Amino acid sequence: MEIKRKEDSKCVQQPANTFCEQLPLEQYSRGMGALGLPGDLSSTSRFARVAFTRLHAMSGESEEESVSQFFHILGSVDQQRGCCEVADGKYEITLERDMITMKKKLIAIIVGMMLCAELLGGCGNKNINKDNITTDTAEESKQQDSNKKQELPTATYMGGSNTITEVCDELGSAGASHVDTFKEWVTDFADSAGKNAKLKDTWSDAYKMKADTVKCMDGWEKKHDYSDADCRMTAFLLLDGLLHAQSTEDSYSGTYLMFDTEAIDNVDRYEIIRQNKDMFTTLYGEKSITDDKHPEKAFSDNWKKYGFQIDSNRISLISIAIYDPDSDAMFVGHTGVLIKYSDY
Repeated sequence: MEIKRKEDSKCVQQPANTFCEQLPLEQYSRGMGALGLPGDLSSTSRFARVAFTRLHAMSGESEEESVSQFFHILGSVDQQRGCCEVADGKYEITLERDMITMKKKLIAIIVGMMLCAELLGGCGNKNINKDNITTDTAEESKQQDSNKKQELPTATYMGGSNTITEVCDELGSAGASHVDTFKEWVTDFADSAGKNAKLKDTWSDAYKMKADTVKCMDGWEKKHDYSDADCRMTAFLLLDGLLHAQSTEDSYSGTYLMFDTEAIDNVDRYEIIRQNKDMFTTLYGEKSITDDKHPEKAFSDNWKKYGFQIDSNRISLISIAIYDPDSDAMFVGHTGVLIKYSDY
């Protein structure tokens, strides 16, 4: 079977028999134009399926219709729990989908080594309690250099030595741990993923930054056979010795940190994190919802239960917790360190 199109129309027609005219290949169902398309759960087959869907999917004229269509396209390769077992009782599943709408410059940042000056800057009136849980009542601030003023927030991909040194100097000044190790990690990222994606060594408007994440991944994989440190691992490294817990969970049996724990267990460069792996999984592991009216309290209640606190008046941990309705759990989708910037 093959999909036929009218030359003067973009409408997809019903499939025609182009295999053998002498064989009575009759249609017995709709959708037979995709007959033979790979349907297994391998990466190659899922890529072929989503490429086929993208090629033939038709969206409306508005941005809202395009966004809706985008998520329908990705839905064609969703992974359901139970279909692809990666370890005993652990499965590969689709947790979230990210996108970029170019018209509004809404950028889903998935480059692990990106740090924002908004996260580094104590550029407003921030109230920090003894556990370093922050609330921000800041109004718009401006940073002034010798020649011009730059509005905040600004951001950098740390694509070279200038911004890497600037960020690391501020982290060191604030008392962050293992800044030299962090500098090695981010320099390695810039020299591999950053160079391949041509990430700039500058500060920019956070809402106008673009990164080719495919080229980032390709650049990393050319030089490495293991996963790059993600945001959770990086923040945990910088808080080593500052972050304390009165106790930790006996073990971690969840699935949301499977890639983190695999890298921590098997890559020598993550030895520092491995030494406190129980604290890492207690801090970041997914939390079951016990209060349906206040699911956002799942992490704060858990951290209080185990007595987490940061011994610093300049460094805090800031995290984005996401609710997964399929498993009725909250997980940390993104995290980083928040510091009081020296100029504010």
